[in-house]
Amino acid sequence: MPEHDDWIPVSAPLDAVLQSALQLPFCELVVALDFLLLNPSERYDPHLYVTRDDLKIFAAQASGRGTVRFREAAALARVGAESRMETLMRLGNARVGGPELRLQAELHDGQGCWIGRFDAADDEARAIFEYDGGQHLVSLQQRRRDAVKLQAARDAGWRVRVFFADDVLKSSLATGRRMLHFTGRPERPVRPMLARLLDERSGDRTEPATHTSSPMSRTLMSGHE
Repeated sequence: MPEHDDWIPVSAPLDAVLQSALQLPFCELVVALDFLLLNPSERYDPHLYVTRDDLKIFAAQASGRGTVRFREAAALARVGAESRMETLMRLGNARVGGPELRLQAELHDGQGCWIGRFDAADDEARAIFEYDGGQHLVSLQQRRRDAVKLQAARDAGWRVRVFFADDVLKSSLATGRRMLHFTGRPERPVRPMLARLLDERSGDRTEPATHTSSPMSRTLMSGHE
């Protein structure tokens, strides 16, 4: 490999998350791991992709400061969350002991016709949870597409709950309780340690792992030699 004087040594993606375990709010660790688990065809840099097995092995072998937080985050990481806000919404469900949600759920009507793909679905309760960012509000074309898709889901017997930024940023507990209220499910206690971790606040000024100006993103986006 040729030498480059201007190359900067970087950490591998999972090492970078582990090194950030004591600096980032806990939910942001899960956000970062969810991002790394995304299918490589859906990302701009396939070098950042890790498999579920990669994560499981790394978490089991990790050591040093932040390892406990990292392992708790790894246990909550899932394939399918395509944005920070989708992960935060899902963690609200985890905070109240909600059931496992099906992420990026492909739904069909009674005749087998495809309705669309949705952020998260509670199949037993026939409930859909969607996070709508700013583009869903300012683009008339997007709003029309959303309206058609959501109405088709309702016509097929699904109930739809849409969350916005204010709904998921303030409190995982409040978010989760809204989800449970929507489905009629009871709240279930979670381990005290996990509850404390999930209650760490991730404010709207926290930079996502993909933000190109953040130290975390520069580490992740540099890839491997």
